[in-house]
Amino acid sequence: MQTQDNPYNLYNPEAKVEFSQKQLREILAAQPLSPLTVKNYLADINHLVSWYEAEFKKPFAPGDLTSQMLDLFREYLASNNHSTRTINRHFSSIRTLFKIF
Repeated sequence: MQTQDNPYNLYNPEAKVEFSQKQLREILAAQPLSPLTVKNYLADINHLVSWYEAEFKKPFAPGDLTSQMLDLFREYLASNNHSTRTINRHFSSIRTLFKIF
């Protein structure tokens, strides 16, 4: 995958991002974040993972995400009546995921 196809992995385009829920929770808890922020990040990332696996019929692989896939996820959220604020929060969570890894 080329870096320009995945703007959310510009922080370390060579990184292979793999994690378990437990690992992600521990990493987020170590950040200077409130417990509510950690809870929201985990929920938003879980939402992305669930959508990805249903949409592409394969296990979630963060390194495979492209800007086109993220556009589809945004459209999915909008078509399911999520507010602009909620959609923006989801994408903030996704950006944070890639900043950490």
